[in-house]
Amino acid sequence: MSINSKRIKKEKIHAADERELVFPLSKPLECVCAHCYKLNTNLHGPSRGWQVAFYSQNEEDTLETPGAYRMKVLCKHCGKHFYIVWDEDPT
Repeated sequence: MSINSKRIKKEKIHAADERELVFPLSKPLECVCAHCYKLNTNLHGPSRGWQVAFYSQNEEDTLETPGAYRMKVLCKHCGKHFYIVWDEDPT
């Protein structure tokens, strides 16, 4: 196995002030889509993402009341984007 294939994959999360935070993948999250309400599994988020309370929002709700941290996700069922949102730092 090459060194490049051993690199830890990184995902992006946005703080409320639009800073882009990068973090190593952690335990997968399960979250319901804000559009079709179907469960999306095996979503990788920040290291403490599954330990800190989170919820899903559509884009309109995120613009109205953004959480402190959010991650854009593509629903595996309906194909629309929604956000996983944390009010506390999940990294």
